Amino acid sequence: MRAVFLAAVLLATPAAAQTDLMAAYANPQTLVTLPDGRKLHFHCSGLGGPLVILDSGWGASSFAWRNVQPQVATLTRVCAMDRAGMGFSSPGPLPRDTASIVDDLHAALQTPYFPGPYILVGHSLGGMNMRLYASRYPDQVVGMVLVDPANPHQDKRFAAVSPTVVALTQGEITTTRRCADLARASALRPGGEGWTACVGDPPAEWPRPLRDYVVTLRTDPAAARQRLSEIESVAEPNSTQVETAKISLGDMPLIVLTAEGASKDPSIPAADQAAVAQLWSAMHDEAAALSTRGANRLVAGSGHNIHNEKPDVVIGAISEVIVKARGKASPKIGEKPVVAAAPGN
Repeated sequence: MRAVFLAAVLLATPAAAQTDLMAAYANPQTLVTLPDGRKLHFHCSGLGGPLVILDSGWGASSFAWRNVQPQVATLTRVCAMDRAGMGFSSPGPLPRDTASIVDDLHAALQTPYFPGPYILVGHSLGGMNMRLYASRYPDQVVGMVLVDPANPHQDKRFAAVSPTVVALTQGEITTTRRCADLARASALRPGGEGWTACVGDPPAEWPRPLRDYVVTLRTDPAAARQRLSEIESVAEPNSTQVETAKISLGDMPLIVLTAEGASKDPSIPAADQAAVAQLWSAMHDEAAALSTRGANRLVAGSGHNIHNEKPDVVIGAISEVIVKARGKASPKIGEKPVVAAAPGN
């Protein structure tokens, strides 16, 4: 998870088609009104069931899934969510912890636009959100893919093997707090203080509307407060919320993808990297053990953002869970439901 906006690793598709695909994420699509009047945005595509719900990592919007969603949409209906304050979703009340995020998602999924059951896919922070949703509403969920997910109490556990990892996380929180202060003061400008750390320059080859959209997201004060609250909540209360609600998911298809390179960041001392990798994988083994059909798979050659660096691996895992879920669930799941018209923007 990084606050700096990084260049994407794009799929090998024709340049014009790739530009059109990326530009589609620069405009709002499906805006759902929550009970308190806020809007929660989803980028949806495809037909069929079960419905795949995508939740990105910390600080990211539905755009994070641009390398995965189009391929999944050839198999079933798939919706990438913008959490409150991200993308085109309204800011939400603070704190933006996992319970609040799950409450928003559950409220949205009760509307006619998202016929269940669901396969939940979460990256990093999104993995904790999806775990809590599955624990709270197991009857709605028929499969799950966790992409290098964050884990309950990971900071406390990392402290025992590498204090540097904990210090890096605290440094990221400090940077995010400074970014929020600069955004609130309208001080984030190209070339100015905090621009590189808080915003960055989107790649020049991206469509202009998309570049403008990204900069707007990174400089908006309300969005900055939401990002700060999300990262401050990861250790607590998120850890306790996820751990307290944890239940057995029975034989639900569940795949955890572990990035081989997540522990090889140059900022982590070489002497610590083996222990960090072992602990990271062990925590993902624990997540996989929530289901008797759970599996933790090491993704060789990938860093934390597997969905960008190795999108085919994520697409393959989701495809596998779709097939298993269709075989296990009622025949209705394999059919293409009538999808309600999207609400107005």
